[in-house]
Amino acid sequence: MRYGIPQAGQKLERAHNKQKKDGTLYQEEVTFSTVKDSSGDILNYVAIKRDITEQLRLESIAEAVNTMNNIGYVFAGSGMK
Repeated sequence: MRYGIPQAGQKLERAHNKQKKDGTLYQEEVTFSTVKDSSGDILNYVAIKRDITEQLRLESIAEAVNTMNNIGYVFAGSGMK
């Protein structure tokens, strides 16, 4: 497995850049987990993938707004007008 093999009871999560068939770049989050039988032996692995591009974009915007608000408070308190 390219990302490392999860051990029993472990879950691995990774985020990385991917490219769609049309060439568009996007961020993908992948979670790997084990599939076990009734005795607890690992039978297989499962990967759950999701596109997190929009979530990261919105988080970036929120962080920028927060930074601008903090800069505004600094200048408002410094006596500069």
